[in-house]
Parts: sequence; C-alpha cells; structure tokens
Amino acid sequence: YFFWTKPLAVNTDHVLYFLEISTFSTSMLSSIFKGNSVIFATSGLSLLAGGAIGTMWCYSWQYVPSGIERWQQLWKEYRAKFPQCTSPFIEYSDEDSILNLNEQQYLQMMAPKLPKLTCSAQVKSVRVFVPLCGATNDLKIINDFMRNKITTESNSVEESKQYQLRVIGVDASEDAIQLFLDKLDLQEKKIDPQQMATPDYQNEYNFKNNYSIYNIDEDVFSNIFVYKHQSYNIVQRDIFDASVPRLVLRADAIYDNQSLSVIPPNLRKSYVELMKKVAARKCKILLVTERFEEDDRVNKDAAFEYYSVDDQDEVFRLYHKLAG
Repeated sequence: YFFWTKPLAVNTDHVLYFLEISTFSTSMLSSIFKGNSVIFATSGLSLLAGGAIGTMWCYSWQYVPSGIERWQQLWKEYRAKFPQCTSPFIEYSDEDSILNLNEQQYLQMMAPKLPKLTCSAQVKSVRVFVPLCGATNDLKIINDFMRNKITTESNSVEESKQYQLRVIGVDASEDAIQLFLDKLDLQEKKIDPQQMATPDYQNEYNFKNNYSIYNIDEDVFSNIFVYKHQSYNIVQRDIFDASVPRLVLRADAIYDNQSLSVIPPNLRKSYVELMKKVAARKCKILLVTERFEEDDRVNKDAAFEYYSVDDQDEVFRLYHKLAG
C-alpha cells in the first residue's frame, strides 16, 4: 500500500494509492458455473425458470443507470468547439500528469513485468487497462513508456516483437474516443491544436476525415464498437455493461485516474467487481482519487461532478479482497 497527496484546492486532495494483486481473482467462467450450479442439476422445468430469472437479472445488471448521458453531452459540446475552447474537464499537460511526476516514479511502479519467453516462436501479450479513459493523453504516455520498456528489456529486436502491447480504454462517449484519436493523429503529424482554428479541425482533421486509418470492430455478441489503432484498443460502452469484462479480457496493470471518484458511491462495489474480473494475477493498480469536503469545493456549480472518496478506509473496504 502506498499513497501520495497533492493539494488541488481548498480542502481538496488528489490521493494516490498503489495496490498489487497477490492472488487469483475469480474468472468469469468459474463465476458462471458457480452461480448456476443449481440450475445445471435441476429438471427441464427448473432450467427454463432459472434461465428466465437469469436473463432478467443479467438484463437489469447490464443497464444499471450510471449518469453517463451527462458526460456524453459534455464531451459532445467540448469536441464541437475543440481546440479553441475551455475544457469542462480537469486537464493537465503531459509534464504535470501524475504519470510523469518524479521522473515517472509512479508509472514505473505500475508498469507490469514482461512475461518470460521460452522460445523464439512464443508471443506474449502485455495489457494495461484505463477505465473511463475519455480523451486523456495518459493513454499515450502509458503506451510510449511500455514500448520503451519492451525495447530496452528485450535481448534483441526480434525478441521485442514477441511482445504484443495493448493499452485498453473503456468509455461510453464516442466523441471522447474519437477526440483522443484525433489528438493522436495531430501529434503524429506534429501539428499543435492550440495553433489551429476550430473550422480547420472540423473540416480537415476531424475523425470523419481519418476514418480509414482506424480499425473499428463491432463485437458480434453485443454490437459494441472497439476502436483499434496501433497498440490502442478502446471500447465504446458504459463501464457497467456486462460485456466489458469479456472485451477487456485481462489486465496486467490498471490505471484508475479519478474514475472511482466519478462513480456514484452506491455503484462503487459494482465497479470494483469489474476490476476483480479483469485483474490478472499480480496485477498492479495505480488509483488516483478525489478527497474533499463538499462545503469547501472551489466550484460547486461545475459542469462535471466528482464524488469524494472519503479516506483510505473506504479504499481498503472496497479493494481489500482484491489486493489481499
């Protein structure tokens, strides 16, 4: 356990926690068999009844309301005025990102170890999960760091190619995901967005004009879109959708930058259950939360809303089973 605080406003802190998973989390498959063991042993009538109840339960769980409509609208409005606008979200430059502080100390702590290769034909995946990623440039910081780690720790160029890096994000907002890819495209072309007028972005560099360079898959089981580009896999869906664990599959590291803070307190247990389903053995979690007194918020009428994570006791209460 490790935490670090950085004052942001009156009685407001960013609190950073570092957790390392030491035990296997329950897999989705074993959960299904455990949850339905009685059904498998019953008669045909019980199977039908159990199937109906299970279907209703899955449906209700899949569509837990999480207030994403407001965030989707904010991203839509922000993107329509990008880049000549003031962001409604708290944004930091790359230099001020927590991942780059203290010579990337916290990123080094979170970064997973590279799995051992036993032969030249073997391929291993390295997967980093960023829930509620929005359009954050932290995705690129993680990607660049992990690519450099793979290059420097491999014995040869050929060996480095045996590692498949995946930086996986999940966000419900199509505008947020496409805006991230737009910003990535601008960086690759060495174009400063701040020197660009909004019409130039909308007419020339908008996602619709770069659509062909991205691979957008539609999941056949859930009709969920997954945006794929280089090492990035970004899932467009509500974080509480039942298909998300299957699409994320496995995470060797999780970077949660205030995602827990925007989850309403009554949904946080469900959110941590998702982390349990995707966290690999020895997964490392870098958790950044908001802590503040409601009466002392600097901007009580802000368009975005964060919920305070009260103290380390709440984090331990939510994550103690996961972190062992």
